[in-house]
Amino acid sequence: MNRKPFTPQPGTGYWNQGGGTFDCLPVLDDGRAVMRNRASGWTLTAHGVGIYDDGSIDWDYSTDGRFEEKQGQQDAAEIMAVLTAAVDTWGKAAQVDMAIEEMAELQKELLNERRGRNNHIAEEMADVRIMLQQMEIIFQNAGDVERIFREKVARLDQRLHDRKGGAGVMVNSVLFSSKTDQWATPQDFFDELDREFHFDLDPCADESNHKTPEYFTKEQDGLLQDWSGRRVFCNPPYGRKIGAWVEKAYREGTKDGTIVVMLIPARTDTRYFHDFILHRSEIRFVPGRLRFGGGRRSPRRSRLWS
Repeated sequence: MNRKPFTPQPGTGYWNQGGGTFDCLPVLDDGRAVMRNRASGWTLTAHGVGIYDDGSIDWDYSTDGRFEEKQGQQDAAEIMAVLTAAVDTWGKAAQVDMAIEEMAELQKELLNERRGRNNHIAEEMADVRIMLQQMEIIFQNAGDVERIFREKVARLDQRLHDRKGGAGVMVNSVLFSSKTDQWATPQDFFDELDREFHFDLDPCADESNHKTPEYFTKEQDGLLQDWSGRRVFCNPPYGRKIGAWVEKAYREGTKDGTIVVMLIPARTDTRYFHDFILHRSEIRFVPGRLRFGGGRRSPRRSRLWS
């Protein structure tokens, strides 16, 4: 695709070639544009913005990266405090009745949409969302709701997979849990990379799945070890600590004679992606979804970076 210089328009959203929708905030006098990721709030100053034939944009490099909340945005704690106060003020019976009423209003607006009439679906969906969160406060069952929600989504995914004769999304329950976060790298995939990089260290492995003769186990904790001067292949656990692994790989990779290649999910809206990967490393997106050890299919597309 052709690329040409471009000045974004303030108040307009653009799809970024690296992933995610960015809203343009002020454009500075020298042509730099302040851009904010619509999903994560990551805000940066973009230098050398260009636009492609399909309307997507990118920039030569960025500075002043930071996370910002939208003006007036309430955080989760503030929202919970307001909803709890509503329950305390009007009581269980009144709020349950209100939830029933709001659901009926949403049903009416959905019927209006089906019949081609003007509707206020978004407003009623917001009202229902408020009431559902109050129901979790009243019945003290937020944990059960979350667990059952994830189970039902997994069952829905399985039905989609069965309906398409095995060609469905196959989200896999790992997407919804941190209990299973280790994914053994497919051997043929590793072998191809090894021919290019000649790895000599696997910092997060065990006796059954290590890819190099020298490796660190969970007990040894590769996050605490020195990778200096090594050619490292790292397929980190895809759980809550993945950000720590990415930061570790970045910092070790700045040492003389050290090469680090990571295989991680393609999550371009995460803080670690913007802090330690974007514009700092080579990125290769892996087509499709890899099948990991045991035949498990990755729930997310994968990305290599070094």
